[in-house]
Amino acid sequence: EPVQPALQAQARVIDGHRRLVAAIKTGLTEVPADLAGERAGDEPGQYLDMWTAHRHRKALAPLEEADALFSAREAGATRARIRKATGLKPSDVTAALTAAKLSPDTRATIDALDHQLTLDQLAVLTEFDNDPQAIARLTTAAWTGAFEHEAERLRQQRAEHAEHERPRRELGQAG
Repeated sequence: EPVQPALQAQARVIDGHRRLVAAIKTGLTEVPADLAGERAGDEPGQYLDMWTAHRHRKALAPLEEADALFSAREAGATRARIRKATGLKPSDVTAALTAAKLSPDTRATIDALDHQLTLDQLAVLTEFDNDPQAIARLTTAAWTGAFEHEAERLRQQRAEHAEHERPRRELGQAG
């Protein structure tokens, strides 16, 4: 049924964004649409439907997938529902939800890359999100195929630094 302009503010487009934009650009005041009234109150389901529709047309970048699944989670979808709706393994859902929490600075670094990081790699970046040097080392390592090795080296360096700082902190507290 046609979507009237007054209804546009109340409707969420789940599938057909490009068709709607094209119709608006050509000046159409009505656009054929299927309204799913039973889904109107299911915001998590709407996000999952959008994820599914777009993933099968044009592959989403891993960070886009992460953001979409995080939106569904924030809207109330359980991990189990996300898994069932997407067909992803539990570890992939966890990686996506973790990766979506990356800071704007880290996201900018990722956007500047000439290649895509996997969801697992993006999730690892969250461990080092507050360390721009570590992020730079990891993104460079991803390019050369040594991502996991570099991540482990960074973890070991972090652990060694914490071990060296512990006696200093204890001695400082003791005066």
